[in-house]
Amino acid sequence: MGRQNRLLILIVVGALAVAAIPAVVSAAGGTFVDDDTSIFEADIEWLAASGVTKGCNPPTNDRFCPEDNVTRGQMAAFMKRFAGYVGAEDGTPGEADNADTVDGKHASEFLGATAKAADSDKLDGLSHEAFLKVGDKAADSDLLDGRNWSAFLSYDDDIPALQTMTGAFAAAAPNGSFGTAVISFFPQLRSDISETNTHYIGVSDPYTTQCPGPGQALAGHFCAYEEFNNSMTFQGKGFHDPGSGNLTGGAYQEGTIIYFNSSSAAGNVRGTWAVTAPLVFIPIPLSEQAGVGDSPSTSGE
Repeated sequence: MGRQNRLLILIVVGALAVAAIPAVVSAAGGTFVDDDTSIFEADIEWLAASGVTKGCNPPTNDRFCPEDNVTRGQMAAFMKRFAGYVGAEDGTPGEADNADTVDGKHASEFLGATAKAADSDKLDGLSHEAFLKVGDKAADSDLLDGRNWSAFLSYDDDIPALQTMTGAFAAAAPNGSFGTAVISFFPQLRSDISETNTHYIGVSDPYTTQCPGPGQALAGHFCAYEEFNNSMTFQGKGFHDPGSGNLTGGAYQEGTIIYFNSSSAAGNVRGTWAVTAPLVFIPIPLSEQAGVGDSPSTSGE
């Protein structure tokens, strides 16, 4: 390191201390005789009062030599003395050595960290398990009023007669491939719907009596309403028979599948569907019509 102006050391050391140590303003004359006209006299006097500088003309040391350069050795002496001033002879400032204390007290005295650690999982002296009862409730966590959720959402329930269900469908496939849109009925229908009662209405197709518009279907009919189509050709509705591989048209009680064939690398189609449960006649047993134990009279009148 080359020689530096003494003003540099004043700025460096002074900046390190300015946040924590107020400047000392000395009267003219002060410790040194050669800084009386310097704008840095107060800073120089502070260095002297703090023991950071001893002077530049030992053994008299009544001069600071503010315009002289400083050697590496002198820089080391300045820094070591300043470290001693802030209690950092070990490389750690005195304040940092006690950074975990407030007014001389350790942080644990305020937070009670050591005393509370053993009870940190408790509320009013009770463990969280006393409130949640995780172990007791885990086996019944899927029950409501003692019944499993499936008792409320049973897939075996039929959709009421004349009630309409609606939903959306979409399919996509690369060029030359089939795309499928799987549609599920939940709750399921009471009976299957024949192929003649399942309808696919293309984007440009007119609505019909059976399919009067999106969200609507005549009782006992399924209607799929196409809203967008990019290179997808409708192929049919129903399920493939695993044995023959043929398409069984119509819709089952649980749902149906719509098949498309793509003629584009990005073929895709989407739309909505509606199905209305048919009005099914359920015959009432004769005994319930005439009353238990009653029989038609055979006597002539």
